[in-house]
Amino acid sequence: MRPELERSCVHVGLVSHGYPDKGAAGGIGTATRTLAHALASIGHGVTVIAEDEDVGEGRFKDGPVSVVRYRPGRFFYRAAFRILSALPIRQPRKDRLRQLVYSLQRAAEIDALLRRLVREEGIEVVEFPEWDFPAFFFVRRPPVPAVIKIHSPHFLIEDRLALPPYERNYAKMMCERAALRRADLVVGVASAVALRVARKYNIPGNRLAVVPHPFRLDGIAEKLPGRESTGLVVQVGRIELTKGADITARAIPKILERVPRARFRFIGEPGYHQYSRRNFTDTIRSALEKAGVSDRVEFTGLVPHSEVPGLLAEADVLLLPSRFENYSISLLEAMYVGTAIVATDVGGNAEVLDGGKAGVLVPPRDPVALADAAALLLTNHEKRERIRRHGWNLVRTRNNLERIAGRTAGIYGTLISMRRRRR
Repeated sequence: MRPELERSCVHVGLVSHGYPDKGAAGGIGTATRTLAHALASIGHGVTVIAEDEDVGEGRFKDGPVSVVRYRPGRFFYRAAFRILSALPIRQPRKDRLRQLVYSLQRAAEIDALLRRLVREEGIEVVEFPEWDFPAFFFVRRPPVPAVIKIHSPHFLIEDRLALPPYERNYAKMMCERAALRRADLVVGVASAVALRVARKYNIPGNRLAVVPHPFRLDGIAEKLPGRESTGLVVQVGRIELTKGADITARAIPKILERVPRARFRFIGEPGYHQYSRRNFTDTIRSALEKAGVSDRVEFTGLVPHSEVPGLLAEADVLLLPSRFENYSISLLEAMYVGTAIVATDVGGNAEVLDGGKAGVLVPPRDPVALADAAALLLTNHEKRERIRRHGWNLVRTRNNLERIAGRTAGIYGTLISMRRRRR
């Protein structure tokens, strides 16, 4: 799609999983808040509709951005839970059915809330994340143009986890496909991932666009600061299989063999094993204790999102050994504060890191390659500084807030104009 730049201001609705105004939030919530403020900074009206199971419902202003929080209802889900519990089927299948029921219930609630906001507040275009298909019902009869942004496609995550067929949630994939195919436009943030989704779900090229995340951190020096080596290596994000925490745990002893002064820090909340729901952090701690290196590793737990850049700035190296990433916010944060990076060559990581110029790319599921790259950056000052400088400059130009906000608003404006002409 080739958007015309519409100069008139529009009122945009952004649907999000969480919102990081207080405390922590995941990548979707963080990216949504950044885009919301970028659009508002160039004169557009923005309302964020954010699901939050913990904070509860309410409405507030985050600067120029209106935020509507809602808590997903549980009545229908609890009824389905009781029915499924009584069925004579295996527990993993019950879990997949519960996930599906919960996702569809949330999609129905979002649909009702959005239609009311469109009527009462004049929202002219709505952007959804594809994760858990919150647009499923809205796109069937959309009162305004509906855009779906690709963050974490369900089928790609299951592919990267190498799940056997009997563990895959095909019903969720079908719902994801149905929502994407009905959207007015599908927006990818990384070309490689967007094209895979388009091929998998048969999305035509004229309904596909690629726009990277806008990004900026306030209070960061305009010149790349010099930095003495601290020997600190960090991993940011939920401690789970998808993020490769198990690979980091296996790499740590190998790094310490080469760099005995190295220290390690996991920054993020604990994840859980898919079906047993056991704490995955406990699994990682146990592996580190068996390897005799637990005294070199710190777990911060969940931290407020505003503290993450400062924690990143203390480190020599960020590790991102994910089995899947689209367009990682953690990579952008590390680049912005000048921390060198080692990341797996999956999803959009190569695009974010400019083909390896802004970070070292390694194969997924390979603790030896991860350890070698981390040790290289810890011991090779020139290479570490070269990577830091390239990432520092790249994120400030390619991910410039105003430029990407203008491009995004142009796409929205084109969709609104096309909808009006069809009436």
